[in-house]
Amino acid sequence: MRRDHRPYAVKKLFLRWQQFYVRRFLRPQFDALGRGHHFMRPWHVELFGAPIELGRYATVIACADARVRLCVWPSRDDEGLIRIGDCSLICPGVRISSACRITIGHSVMMANRVYLTDSDWHDIYDRSAPGQGAPIDIGDNVWLGDSVIVCKGVTIGANSIIGAGSVVVDDVPANVVAVGNPARVVKTLDAQRRLTTRRDWFADPERLSREFRIWDRALLEGNTMGHWLRYLWRPSVATDAGQTAFAHHWMACTIRASLLRCVDVAPRHRHFFRINLLRAFRPLPLRPAGILEIAFQPDALRETIAEIYGPVRCRLPAPVNTFRRPRCHPASRPDIAGATGKGSRLSAQSGH
Repeated sequence: MRRDHRPYAVKKLFLRWQQFYVRRFLRPQFDALGRGHHFMRPWHVELFGAPIELGRYATVIACADARVRLCVWPSRDDEGLIRIGDCSLICPGVRISSACRITIGHSVMMANRVYLTDSDWHDIYDRSAPGQGAPIDIGDNVWLGDSVIVCKGVTIGANSIIGAGSVVVDDVPANVVAVGNPARVVKTLDAQRRLTTRRDWFADPERLSREFRIWDRALLEGNTMGHWLRYLWRPSVATDAGQTAFAHHWMACTIRASLLRCVDVAPRHRHFFRINLLRAFRPLPLRPAGILEIAFQPDALRETIAEIYGPVRCRLPAPVNTFRRPRCHPASRPDIAGATGKGSRLSAQSGH
């Protein structure tokens, strides 16, 4: 799939179905499930045993060929635990098997097909007997690369990164990069540089959720039910017809996101400012020379977009120092079809 052809209403309905599935089928299997979680394809998530705990604002991604499996299978009644902290990321194919105890900190990222096990599961000499186990402790903000294997008794310090395909059999200190089989430290992270974690990203979850909704609306704008059904029936025809339009649409959506991050607007006006951006930066046809006409301030943002998208023709209007809420629908007022904010005015025009 080159792009998402679904109308926004269909995607919203699909997201609600996922939430219902989690509430109905997955939540009862967790001993603790924090608020703000997001499961993608939750019917491909498998849980076995207890206790299994998942913190707040966790993101779990699964798919048919790479299911997420969390399993607790203790050899004694007082053992067995999987505890995952807040703001964690679990990608497709992750498997966590506990016979003793596995504790994962906050903001930990686990890439595709990561495997954590705290037990040998079978004795070396008596294959019919359970193996030896030892707890696994993973610190906050650890990043486990693709296909990493973490074995029993391992402790990984905070902020460390484990390279793809590594097998971790010994402890890894904090703030390092370790790779290989067995994993060895190859680099130390710069302690002077600020580290932004997933927990920082989720500091304002309501704002983040609003921005995702705005992005989805902008990205799926123009998708109709007929177009989506046509794509399902004959993908090649629908894809070829919409490829150029989607490229222009993606550029417009990216510009919107850049403006939302770079333009300073008073908090009480931010929601209305975003709505005006969606109306101002619609999918615009490009000139034959590939020039997109944009009018905005400040100049630094113009230069940034020019570096990303090539030649940009800018028309800078006179600064507007007040934020005026339109008294009629912006579509009927070309002079207010753009977005105005503190010390800035933005509008978009397309050439014919």
